[in-house]
Amino acid sequence: MKKNNKAVTISLIVAAITIAAFPMFFNLGDPNAEEAFDGTYAGAESIVAEHNPDYEPWFSPLVGELPGEA
Repeated sequence: MKKNNKAVTISLIVAAITIAAFPMFFNLGDPNAEEAFDGTYAGAESIVAEHNPDYEPWFSPLVGELPGEA
């Protein structure tokens, strides 16, 4: 019984590593996109601008744009 538990544990660890590493090696997104991992904020921003061009945000971020983000 102990040997079977070790095999299951090792199999689950390998599966977790494979699932975590998959996106790093296979970029299945749009190759022409400006950013490879564009978040939902950019999509929401364009939809809001399309439906309500006069929209003004309720608040501004406490921290400005971080280095490396553009």
